[in-house]
Amino acid sequence: MNRRSIVLVLSTVVAILGLYLPAKSDAVRVEALDSITAVELESIVSFLASDEMRGREADSLANEIAARYLAHSFEMLGLEPAGDDGGYYQHVTLTRSQMGQDDNEIRLTDSVTGQTVGGEIPTDFAPSRYSGNGEASGPLAFVGYGITAPELNYDDYQGIDVRDKVVVILEGEPGEKDPKSPFEGFLSSDYSRAPYKFRNAQEHGAVGVIITSPATSGRKSRSPWRQDGTSGGFGLEIWSRGLNIPAVWASRSFFDEVLNGEISIKDLVGRIDERYQPESRPLDRFQAMIRTDVTRDQFQVENVLAKLPGSDPFVRHEAVLISAHFDHIGARNDRIFNGADDDASGTAAVLEIAEAFVQNRVKPRRSIVFSLWNAEEKGLLGSRHYVHRPQYALEDTVAVLQMDMIGRNQEVNDPDDRRFSGLNEQSAEENANTLHVLGFSRSKDMKQLVEQNNAEIGIDFLYDLENHPLKLIARSDHWPFLAKGVPALLFTTGLHPDYHQTSDTAEKINYPKMERVARLVFLCAWDLANRSTRPTFDKKNDSHERDDS
Repeated sequence: MNRRSIVLVLSTVVAILGLYLPAKSDAVRVEALDSITAVELESIVSFLASDEMRGREADSLANEIAARYLAHSFEMLGLEPAGDDGGYYQHVTLTRSQMGQDDNEIRLTDSVTGQTVGGEIPTDFAPSRYSGNGEASGPLAFVGYGITAPELNYDDYQGIDVRDKVVVILEGEPGEKDPKSPFEGFLSSDYSRAPYKFRNAQEHGAVGVIITSPATSGRKSRSPWRQDGTSGGFGLEIWSRGLNIPAVWASRSFFDEVLNGEISIKDLVGRIDERYQPESRPLDRFQAMIRTDVTRDQFQVENVLAKLPGSDPFVRHEAVLISAHFDHIGARNDRIFNGADDDASGTAAVLEIAEAFVQNRVKPRRSIVFSLWNAEEKGLLGSRHYVHRPQYALEDTVAVLQMDMIGRNQEVNDPDDRRFSGLNEQSAEENANTLHVLGFSRSKDMKQLVEQNNAEIGIDFLYDLENHPLKLIARSDHWPFLAKGVPALLFTTGLHPDYHQTSDTAEKINYPKMERVARLVFLCAWDLANRSTRPTFDKKNDSHERDDS
């Protein structure tokens, strides 16, 4: 008997013995569910959100301590490491940029009039923090949004040769105000990200990039730099790796003045957004020279990953991810942003759910990966890194269950506060039993899954933030997976006045409610890990946020 036959026989025997019991009738599963308690959740949150943890900002000592605590917790539970090099950490290299003071320049020359116009920082232009260094000269070419999306039948580079040219690119993507856009409607797909646009231009032979706003704006460019020349934002090292061409941001008013009516960017944008057809064209009349000087410091933070291998040899290569982010926004001198709800609450729930799976005498058929992301507050950087370096292939990732801010009752006391834009005034009391679920529109199976398992929990679901101006669906770590076509849900009890304030503290958490949310996620994960079929992804919108490795 060959190995495959032996595996088949063993799998059949296990199934006959009833070790793959339906989730709702499994007594030991219920026993594991009961191990998720408000008391233990409170203990974890109280530690992570203590003043001593200083808000757990990425690249801080407190953040490193939190990562070690979480890795040790996984180890004490007996979970296997799922990080790099056989450990619990997945190393994430971040970058922060510094602009040179003297070697950044832009000059545009009209070959007809002979007029040359130079720009000033930051009024007219600024180097991109993802720019390569050096000088580039050549004729201009307008390439719309700079996107090549074959699966959407859209290519701004179709029919135009940009080799040895400096390309003018619009920020964003077509139809950003159109909810039916083939891209992401009100949201922004990864095609809109600057590193993608620069890399795409480089691959098409451009020697430099000037990126500008599709909307008429004031004189000031969209400068990413602070007054001291440092970048206010962080990026992934894999985004800038291999980007060699100079790239700058330029204000629309500066650009329109230089073009002097040769083209109307406003009219071109209108036609692109209306028809979803490129309007690219050479602008050989104009010669550009851009010079950039940008340095990038690198530093490393850690995602914390552990796994419970599946028991079924036929599907154990598939994984269900249960996740949250453990970083927050840190401290400013004596002002500590404790981040109890955001997201010590979700992190504690992941640990408690992990313990429930370990205590369950019946092990899931598929593998479970317990994923605690870092640098979420810097732009979902930990989870974005993971989708580039998944420990389980994305095609083998059955679903992602992300918890972010699951410990409060939604409360909006000031609808004019920009943090609550588009939400009506509402009290915490009226949301005592509510839970937002986001991502359901991308998978009917996932919505059905959560509703079926909620019969045992009894929480009132809110589905009103899926397509909302707050864009919450794209503001937590499930989003990079949705962008790659992986079914994913975000569970959150919603916003409140303590969101991103020093008042987000452990004593304000509704621990009994948090217990119920964590139990619901456990039930959903158990179901996903044991059911015979995988959930489908109903909206496929491939992301092209790439790297060179």
